[in-house]
Amino acid sequence: MLQVLLICFLIIAGLVMLVINSNIGETSVLKPYLNELSSLLLITGVLTLLDKIFTQKHQDKKLREIFRIHDSVESMGVKEIRSESQAFNFTELLTKESYLAVVMNDGFRWVGNNSVSLTQRFNTSTDTIIFTLDPNSNFTNVHAGKTDVTVDSLKSKINDTWALLQKLYNESDKKGSLKLYAIKNYPTTGLFLTSERAVFTLYQASSGRTNVPLFVIEKNSNNKSLYSFFKNDLNRLKDEATMIFNSTR
Repeated sequence: MLQVLLICFLIIAGLVMLVINSNIGETSVLKPYLNELSSLLLITGVLTLLDKIFTQKHQDKKLREIFRIHDSVESMGVKEIRSESQAFNFTELLTKESYLAVVMNDGFRWVGNNSVSLTQRFNTSTDTIIFTLDPNSNFTNVHAGKTDVTVDSLKSKINDTWALLQKLYNESDKKGSLKLYAIKNYPTTGLFLTSERAVFTLYQASSGRTNVPLFVIEKNSNNKSLYSFFKNDLNRLKDEATMIFNSTR
C-alpha cells in the first residue's frame, strides 16, 4: 500500500511540476529546474509502476503455482513426508489405532523392533491384519537376490516372523484379533493402514537395502485419494492372499 502511494505521489508531483513549468515565462530561472524535476519525477514514478506491475504479476504466478500444489496435496490426502523411514515411531499406530493392516516383505526386523508395542496392541480390543511375502512365491527368489541373502534364509525369516507374531499374540491377553496372510506378489510398498490414515514407504529399484522415504496420508472425502487407493488395493490383496493364522478361529 505504501509503495502504491509513493508511486502516485511521484507521478502527480511530476504532472504538477509539468503544469507549473508550462505556465511560467520562458525567461524564468526556475524553468530548467522545473523541467528536469518534473521529468525525473514522472520517469521515476512510471518505472516504479512498471516494476510493481511486473513483480506483482510474477508473485501472482508463484502464488497460483503454490496453491495448485497445495490443492493437489490436500486432495490426495498427503499429510507428511519424511526423508528417512527409520526415524518414524510406529508406537502410536500400534497402541492407539483400533484397526491396522500391514503389508511388508518379510517383516522380520519390523516385528522384532516393535514387539513390545505389538503385545500392548494384542492386550486391547483391536483388529490387526499382517501380510508378508509367501515363502513359496516365485518373488521370494527375486527378493532374496535383491537383498543379497539366500532363498532359504529369506524363507526362514518369513516363517520366523509368523512364529514371533503368533508367540506375541498367545502370550498377550488376547483381547484383540490377529490375522496373518501370505501374498504371492512382490509388495511395491511397505504399507501401514488404519481406519483414518495410511503410512507407506517406497522400495528402491536397486539391489541392497537403504533408508527410504516415508509418507503419511490422511483419509478424506476424495474417492481417488491415496488413502482410497491403498484401501481398495488392500481389499483386493486380501481376496487373493492365503491365510496363515486367524486368532478368531
